[in-house]
Amino acid sequence: MCIRSSGLVLAITAAALGVTTSQAAAAAPPRLHTVEVADASEGPFVCGDLTLTLVNGSQVEKVVAVQVGDVIHYNLVRNYRNLSFLGSDGVVYRATAVTHATDLLDATGEPIAIREVLELTFGGGVGRLHEVIVETPSVNTDMVTGTCTYAP
Repeated sequence: MCIRSSGLVLAITAAALGVTTSQAAAAAPPRLHTVEVADASEGPFVCGDLTLTLVNGSQVEKVVAVQVGDVIHYNLVRNYRNLSFLGSDGVVYRATAVTHATDLLDATGEPIAIREVLELTFGGGVGRLHEVIVETPSVNTDMVTGTCTYAP
């Protein structure tokens, strides 16, 4: 459920804003605001001996980006709805999830800093996954905690 392909999204954001560094100094900050609804396509996940595969659900993705000077401030919130996962035990489990990403890009769309947090909780006491991704020129971490993880 993470934004592992955020580079493409960030490049599209920079192109959509369409403002160069010299233009940024002369104009009010350009803004981008989008809302998209799509089928969820995440997983599978492993919680102990149980493997969970997505069978149903959707995601609402809201993006707000604004260019201030030479920096684009990009904010993404993805709320997942009506998630159902089929467990390897044959039981269907409900889940809730949200992703929040805050990124800083230079005016050409190149990442300066990326921070993303995912929280996924399965019903029925199955477990949860919490992921934090941080990318800067000097740091690149992807930490997953909780009782569940991504399936290999």
